[in-house]
Amino acid sequence: MPKPRREKQNHLIYADVVDSKSKAGVWMGERASFRDKQARILEALKDRTDWVNLEGAVMVISAEPAGLTVIAPNPTLPGVIVLSDGGSPAASARLQADAEDKVRAVMAELGSPKRKRRPDPMATPQLLWGKYFQYDRDGEAVLLDPITLESVLLDSGEVSDLAGVSPTATHLALAGLGFTQDGPADDRREALHHRLHTLGIDPTPRRISGLRVVLTDRCNMACTYCFVDTNTGKPDMTEQELAAGLEFLFEQNAGQEEVSIQWFGGEPTIRFDLMQYGDELADTLAARYGVERVRRTVVTNGARLTDEALDHFVQREYGVGISIDGPPGINSANRLLLGGQPADDRIRRNVRRLVEAKGLHVGCNLTPTASNIGRLAESVQWIIDDLGLKFIYVNTPIPTGGKWRVNGAELARELYEARLTALGKGGMLFSVLDRAFQALDTRRPMLFDHMQGDRSLNAALLPGDRVSVCDINFTEPSFLHTLDELRADPALLTSATKKVAPIPACGDCPALAICGGPSRNEQALIGGNTPDPQMCAFYTSTLAVAVWDNTGVQ
Repeated sequence: MPKPRREKQNHLIYADVVDSKSKAGVWMGERASFRDKQARILEALKDRTDWVNLEGAVMVISAEPAGLTVIAPNPTLPGVIVLSDGGSPAASARLQADAEDKVRAVMAELGSPKRKRRPDPMATPQLLWGKYFQYDRDGEAVLLDPITLESVLLDSGEVSDLAGVSPTATHLALAGLGFTQDGPADDRREALHHRLHTLGIDPTPRRISGLRVVLTDRCNMACTYCFVDTNTGKPDMTEQELAAGLEFLFEQNAGQEEVSIQWFGGEPTIRFDLMQYGDELADTLAARYGVERVRRTVVTNGARLTDEALDHFVQREYGVGISIDGPPGINSANRLLLGGQPADDRIRRNVRRLVEAKGLHVGCNLTPTASNIGRLAESVQWIIDDLGLKFIYVNTPIPTGGKWRVNGAELARELYEARLTALGKGGMLFSVLDRAFQALDTRRPMLFDHMQGDRSLNAALLPGDRVSVCDINFTEPSFLHTLDELRADPALLTSATKKVAPIPACGDCPALAICGGPSRNEQALIGGNTPDPQMCAFYTSTLAVAVWDNTGVQ
């Protein structure tokens, strides 16, 4: 019987996965051996922990720090899940680390079974019945409806049966799952628009719920690929401009649960005084406008960190994103101090201070470049093992100069391998690759990367009393408005709204409901509606990975 992809809705299950590099959710023949190994791991752990038995799992009780840890077989992967709760982020992190160390020690003693390397899934799909894409591998196949995002796995016998004269048992089974032979949609682009309308997915933003606050363009580093023009000599943001921008943010979100403020530059810590002023003001404004929570983050190169700034970050429970592209040899290829010297040792010391501080959420922002393509998995392993950063966000390539600077298909492969590396080390790697997993697992198009799920927008507050409704482009005139203009005409928010499938060729693409064509920012940078070929290669390759993989829930 053809097997439809399991539907999943929650893609942020905060559990660390240990030894889950290979997936049993798709190739089920190895499941028995994995489950036997999982059972032996749990039995061995009982000898070295205080535990309470749960059906099919172990709950570890800790007095110092006080808390609980549940260790259970992963239902779809050949490892175990470790989930800790100590009542505070610091206690939970300590419990989590202790439990993971015990699990890894047990696994090392028991030995890990060798697994066959899976073949590359990136073969070009074939069109079936004029409307479904068929991905073939090792005699098996996955059928994908590019509009509804339904997908189904066929074993080798079913693939052979499908090639027979209809109606075969496989034809009938597929029809029961909604895969029918009647005529294709006349226009897939129009079908996608109808699907968006049916699902109530509206690309029009309602309000700005977060600000990327560009305090200064001054920076202590000269990174070769930065999308910000740095050290231009232009004035920094003033306190008055910052106050006006934050007033606008809270005014627009009166009564909401949360607003977000991200300090940005240049290097934002150069104007740490403005960050302090802004955080104090944000607390006052949150109380005035009935906003329950202010989520604060800072994006920094990590090369400068004062004791005062660290204490402030801890007090405000900051999220700290450190821009690092890999080990020193990789990172320093594009990221050097203004004097031309590498900053890797300094960055490593500061990362250690941040990781050891209590109450901080510290992660890494990694940019794919010519220096780390081919070594992304290695870079991720180093970031987790050497720096201790387990949350890694990979920036999406921006077509600066009118084109992508990386090979799209290679990047898709690299991100997938890096993702498995992170999962296997108890980390989490997020990238645009996740759009394909989430789209397939939820059967919902994932097209609007400029907008949050509640149809709110992250915008950029710039010096000079300007706002860019695209938070990664500070110069495109169509994105730039004053606060007064946005108050008077909220429809100006739509200047960054994506036009879905802008050219006929988009209708022929299997990734139609995952990519949907270039964003307005990409259109501005490439000078038209036609996407860069490497962008197309990336999204089609990403989809080819996702249809065969079953680890969308991390």
